[in-house]
Amino acid sequence: MEQVIAKYDALDIFVSNAGVLSVGEITTLKSEELDRLLAINVRAVVLGIQSAAAAMNDGGRIMTIGSVAAVRTGVPGASIYSMTKSALVGLVRGRRN
Repeated sequence: MEQVIAKYDALDIFVSNAGVLSVGEITTLKSEELDRLLAINVRAVVLGIQSAAAAMNDGGRIMTIGSVAAVRTGVPGASIYSMTKSALVGLVRGRRN
C-alpha cells in the first residue's frame, strides 16, 4: 500500500480478493493451519481495508470479493474456509433502511 500511495498519492478503488483454501477434518485441523486461514482470509482483508480507507479519495470505493462458500460449504471438509468467508460477509454487509 505504501508503494501505491507513493506513486499515485491516493486511491479511487481498493479490491480485496484474498483467499486460501484448506480442506480437512475439523477434528484434525492443526492450530497453525487455522491461524494461516484466518490471517489470509480475514485479517489481511481487514488490514487492507484499513490502509485503503486512510488513503481513499472522496467518493472512492472499497470492494471485497468473498465466496459462495460463505453461505454454503460446497466441499466436504471446507467448513473452516467457509467460516472465514462468512466473517467477511459480517464485515462488509451494510444495513438496509
